[in-house]
Amino acid sequence: GSGASSSTGGGGGGGGFGGFRATSKKKHLGGTDDETASVGTATTSSSSTNDGKTIVAAHHDAAAAAALPPGPVSHTSKEVKELYHKFMKDFPNGRTVIMGTLLDDSNANSSNLSHSYSHTSPLKNQEWKAFLHNLGGAITDGFGDRVKRYDEELRRLDARRAASAIACASQAGGASQSGSSRKGENANDNNSIEERKEENQDQFDLSHFFLVKESLAFTYEQMQLPDEAKLQYEELEAFLPEDTWRWKRSQHLSTNDRPFDGWSGGEAGGNGNSNEGDTSSSIKKGEVSPADLAMAGDSEGFRQYIQSSGRDLQGVSRLIPQYMYAREVRLLFQMDAPVEVLIRSKDFLVKVHRNRLVEVAASFRKRWEKELWKCKSGKVLETQARLKRELNNREVEVEAWALASCWDVKCAAENYFLFGAAAPPLKKSNTATLGKKGKVNSLAAAMAPTMEDREAARCLAELLEFAILRLIRLGDLALSLGEREDEVNPIRRATSERPVDTLEPWESWKTLQQRRESIKRKDISNKASSEPLPSFLPSRVSTWVRNSFANTSTYEETYLELADAAVLLNRRAGRFRFASRLEDHRAEVLISRGEHDLAASILSNNVGACARDQWNRAHYWRIFRLACCQRMSGDVLAYLETLTQSFNPRLASVAPKKTASLFQKDLESIITDAAVSEPRWGA
Repeated sequence: GSGASSSTGGGGGGGGFGGFRATSKKKHLGGTDDETASVGTATTSSSSTNDGKTIVAAHHDAAAAAALPPGPVSHTSKEVKELYHKFMKDFPNGRTVIMGTLLDDSNANSSNLSHSYSHTSPLKNQEWKAFLHNLGGAITDGFGDRVKRYDEELRRLDARRAASAIACASQAGGASQSGSSRKGENANDNNSIEERKEENQDQFDLSHFFLVKESLAFTYEQMQLPDEAKLQYEELEAFLPEDTWRWKRSQHLSTNDRPFDGWSGGEAGGNGNSNEGDTSSSIKKGEVSPADLAMAGDSEGFRQYIQSSGRDLQGVSRLIPQYMYAREVRLLFQMDAPVEVLIRSKDFLVKVHRNRLVEVAASFRKRWEKELWKCKSGKVLETQARLKRELNNREVEVEAWALASCWDVKCAAENYFLFGAAAPPLKKSNTATLGKKGKVNSLAAAMAPTMEDREAARCLAELLEFAILRLIRLGDLALSLGEREDEVNPIRRATSERPVDTLEPWESWKTLQQRRESIKRKDISNKASSEPLPSFLPSRVSTWVRNSFANTSTYEETYLELADAAVLLNRRAGRFRFASRLEDHRAEVLISRGEHDLAASILSNNVGACARDQWNRAHYWRIFRLACCQRMSGDVLAYLETLTQSFNPRLASVAPKKTASLFQKDLESIITDAAVSEPRWGA
């Protein structure tokens, strides 16, 4: 007997949502169809004839009728020709190919090898060429048909969304006109408008739209079109009502609710009440949390939570950005675009950090008004202090999450880019040193040779500068939570406009020489007696962040590590002025720690940057700070060279008279020093 089958539909991997699941229909032609295999929207079947010939048929639309000629009909028997013409009549829009040599080869291998076709025979090549061409055409037709169905469904949903938006705008306009005539009765107009937006938003099924749009992205990804798939996620991001989500969360917050859990991205703590549609409360023991599924980009698991989160996706509103970030990063790696991965990661971290701080502030304002309204007069100050401590604790969670995430991205980039790691420790000499794997010290790092490397270095440098700001903010919060609000952040104190050492009286060179040993002992004792910081970090913070806040010394060392890496990356990106600014801050922190040798090494390499740009005042300030370091370290010859530079005629117009006078006195004292006079007369 012989048979054939065909199917229509748009099913397949990544689909099956919104009526796009494939359906199969069989048509029998004088027999039964035993085997059916689906490729895209096409279905192929095989049937054998009495003479061992095989016919493969695939259904497709009329637009793909222009194909290569079918297999060699002239070399087949009469029965095969009749069956072939019958297939052509039954499937006028189909693709029919004769594979006559396929079973001949198998029969020859089992009985008579002399009758087998050669692998390079023109007949076999022609048959396989026709088969592959028609199979590819069927896959392409199925892909086009599926994309068309998804596009039609998305247009229908978008039209419903537009109608909801127009209705909301008309209602808001009518409410504003009626409210203007009733003065004093429009105090809650903003809330009523948001409620109408919520009602109109419920008419638009955002959950279904999300699933259909992502199914279209899956279709492009299956066809090896990651750039088109990424475009679908970018368009989908424009539809997400993040402001409405944030407003709804602020309305559902109760007294004990916490608006943000910095490490899972969902609800944290609280009284056990969950928002409507919140999927975090339905997690059973042993199941993977939706936050882990979102960060892993697990589409199969996370889409189940999307289906159960409600029409507006409110239940997973905090996890949607994380999930889309993970999916887009995967597509960018498929596109071989590591620089775009860094840019996307930086934008994601900055945006999520900002949004979470906004949520924390909104929750704080609501609780402040609610609790102070019902608070007794004698406990107002106590309530205010408690609310401020809770606000600081929640800010700590957000800042610690952002800092740890930036560090994770930096460490991951080290494994891909050669310049991703921080430079090795500085040496007293000014020569360039090499670190692990041949990485150049940040003082001597040159610009990257390729545009891709420079762009990657620029993105990482900006990310590390963002991490430095988070580190400084965490230091401020640590002091406020430790009831040490009177103390100043050591990083802010060191990088202020007037460093601490410049506020002390200027000592002459001879006086410094006499108390040189006591100065060194004082610096050593200051390092050993670093003050511990209060324990204020969340329990799930990374070990690197926790060790950074063990005491003030480790806190400053973490800042120096981040700044050193940012300097290296800025130099590799060709942003030498950014690197010079960070070098100044590093030098000031080292001066405050008493490490004058390392600070002088940094400033001596950095002092020429302002000279090249002819920024005379900044140039003179760096010379002054370099002189301060060399005076304290006791490097006589280097200090003499710096003093000589300070009397440059171009700098004389900007040099303060008092500073020039002090430098003049030190120069006269240094000339008589043995370290200067003996080499001079010995020459």
